[in-house]
Amino acid sequence: KGAALSEVGAVDEGGRATSSYNFQKATAKLSVADFEVTKDTLGEGAFGKVRRCVYRKTGQVFALKQMVKADIVSMGQVEHIMQETQILSQVTHPFITNKFGALTTPTNLVLIMEFCPGGDMFDQLYKNKRFSLKDATIYSMQVLLPLEYLHGMNIVHRDL
Repeated sequence: KGAALSEVGAVDEGGRATSSYNFQKATAKLSVADFEVTKDTLGEGAFGKVRRCVYRKTGQVFALKQMVKADIVSMGQVEHIMQETQILSQVTHPFITNKFGALTTPTNLVLIMEFCPGGDMFDQLYKNKRFSLKDATIYSMQVLLPLEYLHGMNIVHRDL
């Protein structure tokens, strides 16, 4: 039976990520069945899709990143995905999307991620056609500050 994300230390009562998050504990207690996955596709990547999901027990909204294991293996990206998952478990920064858990199914690797309404910078650019200087400066800082943070931890981001 699944446990509330706050029970496994992933989020506090206000739904914020906690530094005491225990990746293995959360992974062991949660299953895909604990989430209602909507048909809303938030994004697509080389290995799968990101969809909006709702944690059934609390109604909290997350993003569910579902990656096809066979695609990860055939593209020789197993180590890369494992590193990405490990790094996301270790970092805490206001401009880096939080990972709350990882699950597996027979065919997929599933990451439960922070839901960010409004999409990413490219969604905003597509919607607005262009940025004002003020907005461009803000978005630039939202890219540069987490890069500086990651570089300070000797982590190089390969996919901006």
